[in-house]
Amino acid sequence: MGDVTALCSRVLIINHGRLLYDGDLGVLTERLTPYKILEVRLADVPAIEWDAYGQLVSSEAGKVTLRVPRELISAVSAELLQRYEVHDLNIEDPPMEEVISLAFREESHVS
Repeated sequence: MGDVTALCSRVLIINHGRLLYDGDLGVLTERLTPYKILEVRLADVPAIEWDAYGQLVSSEAGKVTLRVPRELISAVSAELLQRYEVHDLNIEDPPMEEVISLAFREESHVS
């Protein structure tokens, strides 16, 4: 769905003939997912409490993925860069599939 998000700024979500949302894609994303996805590649993944930085999504050889509240993403990124040997750091909005899935589950919060 990356190509859709690159081309479209407006989205319509219809469920069983009922319009759930008609508006800006960015607004919908921020409303339903109050977090960003932070992916950190490290020389070595230290045994620390990653939950102190956000919700741990996955941890594998040299890579940690977290869900971090949008308002904390800058501070968390800065702290990780300062404390650990970071090889790469990537910040993204959640995948559009996740946003759309949440829209259908939380119909009352969408409109």
